Amino acid sequence: ACGIAASLADGMVQKVDAAEIRNIMHRNPYMDGSQADVIIDDGDPLVTYSEGWKQVRNKRAYGPTCHTLENTPAEAYAVYSLPDSLSGEWDIYTYQIMRGKANPIAHYSIETSSKEAKVTFDKSKIALVGQVSGEWFRLGTFDLTGGGKITMTSDESALPLRSDALLLVKRK
Repeated sequence: ACGIAASLADGMVQKVDAAEIRNIMHRNPYMDGSQADVIIDDGDPLVTYSEGWKQVRNKRAYGPTCHTLENTPAEAYAVYSLPDSLSGEWDIYTYQIMRGKANPIAHYSIETSSKEAKVTFDKSKIALVGQVSGEWFRLGTFDLTGGGKITMTSDESALPLRSDALLLVKRK
């Protein structure tokens, strides 16, 4: 923001319109013409849940909360709708809380206008190093032109299932 203000200033940074700076940052966040990353967090209106999920505060979550479903039934799901405004190839990541007791299995069904894929995340196969409490895991690269959806399910379990955030990163 400071660099933008300096480039707009004609000798006095204090006279630069803050709304203009916000508009520039919104249109061109990396100042190189590339699209911004997209985060769809658990509380976003683009996410819908089957019955029984609760939003809980969790210091290990991406952001202050995640959604948790106790005693995971086989028919449980969380659906992340992808914005229709996206175009081109995007890498998709899911944020997984790696500490604490939770269902280690999460199945992701990715549906776009050009492709369907299934990816299984198995927390028990991940070796954590250091003080990491959560991690982004890549689900794959997809053409998101026209949007789509990602459905998270799991195997039936007495352990809770967690749904947190998705990160979409535009391929260059």
